[in-house]
Amino acid sequence: MDLLGMEDMSDDGEEMTLEQILNELHRAWVNEKKSPTLLDAKPDIVECVLEQIKEMENNIQSQNEFSLKINIHQLEVERIRFVLTSYLRSRLEKLQKHFGYFLRQHEAGITTKLSIKELQFAQTISTDTYDHLDQSALKHMPAVIKSIDLLSKVPPPNLEKYVFASVKESVDNLIVDPETDDKVADAIDMKAGEQYLIRYKLIESLVDNGQVHLV
Repeated sequence: MDLLGMEDMSDDGEEMTLEQILNELHRAWVNEKKSPTLLDAKPDIVECVLEQIKEMENNIQSQNEFSLKINIHQLEVERIRFVLTSYLRSRLEKLQKHFGYFLRQHEAGITTKLSIKELQFAQTISTDTYDHLDQSALKHMPAVIKSIDLLSKVPPPNLEKYVFASVKESVDNLIVDPETDDKVADAIDMKAGEQYLIRYKLIESLVDNGQVHLV
C-alpha cells in the first residue's frame, strides 16, 4: 500500500504527488504560524489534503491485517491532520483578532488573502459583534455614537513585528530604511541560504511570492 503515490493537479495544471502537496502545506503552515498577518489562502491545497486524508484512512481500514506498516501509515495520517488543523486554526485566530482590518481590505478590493469560507466567517463575526454591542450598549446611546464604524476600530495586524526569514532566492537592494531629508536610504542584499531577523513589513511581498520563507 503506497500512500505517497497518489497525484493531483497544481494551479498551473501540472501533476503533483502527495509528497509535493504535503510539502506545500507544511511550508504554508510554518509561514502562517510565523507571520503576524494572514497570507494568501490555499483552498485548493486544503481541499486536496482533506481528500487525501479520507482516501488514506479508507486504504488503512480496508486492510485486514495488523502490521507495523499499517501503524506507521496511521501515524502519518495523524501527523498530516495535525498540520492541517494547526494551519487552519492559525488563520482563524488572526481573522477573529483582526476581522475588521481584513474585511476593509476585501471591501476595498486590495486583498485575495481570504477564502470564500473565511470571508463568510469574518462577516459573521462582524455581524455578531455589532449585534452584541447594539443590544448591550449602543441602543442606549445617542445616534452619533451608533454611527461609529465598527470595522475601523478593530486593530490591524502588527506588520512592524520582527520575524526570522530564510532567503530562498537572492534579493538585491531591499530598502530597510527609507530615504529622508536627513539621510540616504539604507538597503541590503539578501543572499540565498542566509537568514535574517527583520521587520515583516519589509519582506511581506517576498514571503507572498516565495523568495523568502519564515522560520
